Amino acid sequence: MTAEARVEVSGNTPSAGSVVHPLLRVALIAVSLYVIGANAIIVSFLVTRDYPENPWESGQTVEAWRILQGQRVYYADPALGPATQQYGYLAPWTLSRVFAVVGVNNYAGRVIELAAAIAMTLLLRLCVTRGRERWLSLIALALIFGVNTRSGNYFAQNRPDMVATFLSALALICLFSAVRQNSASRAWCGATILVAAFFFKQTSSMYAFVPSLALWFSGERRVRRYLTLVAPPIVLLALAWPLLMVLAPDAYFYMLVAQARFNLFPLRALKLLCELPMTLPLFVVLLLDLIATDRGAPARDPRLQWLVAALIVCWPASALALTKSGGTTNSLIPALVATACFCAARLDHYLHALASVRGDGARTLVTAVTVILVGQFTFPELLPNLGVLTQRDHRQEEYPQVVAYVRDLPGRVVCPEDPTISVLAKGYASRNVYMEFDVALVGGEWPATVPPYVVAEIQSADYVVDVENSRQDLIRPEQLHAWGFTPSVKGPAWTVYRVWERASPSGPAHRKPGG
Repeated sequence: MTAEARVEVSGNTPSAGSVVHPLLRVALIAVSLYVIGANAIIVSFLVTRDYPENPWESGQTVEAWRILQGQRVYYADPALGPATQQYGYLAPWTLSRVFAVVGVNNYAGRVIELAAAIAMTLLLRLCVTRGRERWLSLIALALIFGVNTRSGNYFAQNRPDMVATFLSALALICLFSAVRQNSASRAWCGATILVAAFFFKQTSSMYAFVPSLALWFSGERRVRRYLTLVAPPIVLLALAWPLLMVLAPDAYFYMLVAQARFNLFPLRALKLLCELPMTLPLFVVLLLDLIATDRGAPARDPRLQWLVAALIVCWPASALALTKSGGTTNSLIPALVATACFCAARLDHYLHALASVRGDGARTLVTAVTVILVGQFTFPELLPNLGVLTQRDHRQEEYPQVVAYVRDLPGRVVCPEDPTISVLAKGYASRNVYMEFDVALVGGEWPATVPPYVVAEIQSADYVVDVENSRQDLIRPEQLHAWGFTPSVKGPAWTVYRVWERASPSGPAHRKPGG
């Protein structure tokens, strides 16, 4: 963040460090260290897994491999070629550049995402707590980094959420600086970064509306300021969509058209918006503190104007994304990050207000409640997520064994639930059945049957590797039997993976679909 973009903390609010009781300070530092340490251990463990955690991690790796091989990635008509992931094009392209240096593996994408998540955490912590004591920065670090477990460990998944969020945060900081310094060049720089974030994950476009809302909160009404300082991100994104449609229509199909086909449920999103504050009591307390005792703070602190604007934009957008067909908890990352930043920015004032509490009993109660509020921001999901350190996932030991075994099998081998197996073992990629279902929607939902072109590819193979895992088990044994395959008795017996072979040279595996 540039020196010009720094905004001093209001002189009306003394630093909490000079008035907070030592017991409360020590307790908050302790819970923050625990949250940071536990999340660090979790992501360190998850980033080194030897296998794709889910079909979308597998899809990212396979598409990056295809780009590295110079193969075509996007087919608007899935009958002509494999369906691909529906994130932005820069996600697999960036991973392919890394593969060109380190080789194809299941780690690189997670390392990229984790690096972006750490950079985002440090950057936002610096911005929201600048000018305050270091121990308050530690709490901010815990709140923001704790979003990892709140969102289901997406800080260490090979999906573009964290790169997109980091770039979006960087873009908003540039735009904030542009508004503060009346610099149109910085505004266009921030807009360009936001477009890059969009090409990692499309939902990043929501942030284009934050500057306009923040400028409105500041009381600014001059149209020229809006046109020169906060319109650039909206303009560039508005241009990016039609340009993408003209220059890369197949990529446009996957990034925008295919996404728009999923069902949206506004009433479910509204219900989630009503329920979400109940899961974040620290946010509710700090918001009430702002309204009841410090209503003039947004006028004094421009950072708070931008944080409130981010909350207003990110909460509805995240709720709508989560409640759509196929939505998962990573959709909440923008809302959770914005909430964590708001809490980190307002905690100083809240702690200063608590300093007026007198009496040992009352002070002890206040200390306990405050520590619980801070810890609860991440603890509901932190404790279950710690289970990944003790729960044995057989894929860790079986995945490399399956790859080695498939490498020695004669003929063609496909693995529709995890094509990374055929990529690493045979040097070619089969279709990812999950990606295929995403573009074969019926009424905005996944189809009831496997698309015929996927069945045709499976039936053309000599062997099929079936994944029997809760996150990768879309192909059922009865379907493989119907397609002319039988479990192979030649290889090892694994817990998660099973190899199927053609039932007989003249069996149904040789017939065309429908034959």
